[in-house]
Amino acid sequence: LRTLRTLHAGQYGQDSAFNDTTKPAWHKTNRNRRARYKQTGYEHREAKSILFGGASSTDYIDVGAPATWDALIGGAGSAAKPFSISAWVYPTSAGGGDYGRIIEFGNADRTLLYYDNNSVRFTFGASDVGRVTTSNNSLPFNAWTHIVVTYKGGDPGGSNTTDYLKIYINGSEDNNTIDELSSPGVIATDNTYIGNHDNGGDPDREWGGYLDEISVWDKTLTAAEVTELYNGGIPTAINSEHSARNNIISYWPMGCLLYTS
Repeated sequence: LRTLRTLHAGQYGQDSAFNDTTKPAWHKTNRNRRARYKQTGYEHREAKSILFGGASSTDYIDVGAPATWDALIGGAGSAAKPFSISAWVYPTSAGGGDYGRIIEFGNADRTLLYYDNNSVRFTFGASDVGRVTTSNNSLPFNAWTHIVVTYKGGDPGGSNTTDYLKIYINGSEDNNTIDELSSPGVIATDNTYIGNHDNGGDPDREWGGYLDEISVWDKTLTAAEVTELYNGGIPTAINSEHSARNNIISYWPMGCLLYTS
């Protein structure tokens, strides 16, 4: 993965290190940030987050090509790889199409998103290959919520999906099957976006609100590791503090430089 310094981009989103134009631009990451406190060792300091503008804003952060992510957390059928995603989110609206994306790999091949009735969905495939969801009102507007999703790898074969896909809200499992997962596919076609859906270069599922402390791991985090990650509601510098830090693939602290393993 390219070490994009997106969160320190210039005023117009220009990334001098890579001669790239990035979104959201400087004003969204600095003027409109929502600050809170983050624990680093014994010190608490201000931590920044990124504001995504919601429906029709076209805000996003491009974090890599489908082939890159397929090699890391993709694969198909029984060869599908295990992984976990962690994010702190502060939704202010339902986002584009009422299905604002937290992060999406490929063309909905692995997706974490806002769904109806203030819930969270974790999905595989655009054609209902496999979907799990949280209970209603588990993702309130205008409040910080910690989300972790995990996938144990392999193919459930159309049953026992919640043994393979799990969602944790603020450290506690909250997980219900919508569609049983069978024959998961590879990550293909579209780039991976934080805060949106690539849609062939025409983003249309913008996140509405703030995102912070997003990380991707190459293992299924255990319930104890999720509790450690939640840390009683105080974000930590996971690349140095968490017991499973060696399993971090990518970490976007949002307001600090990008960490990659």
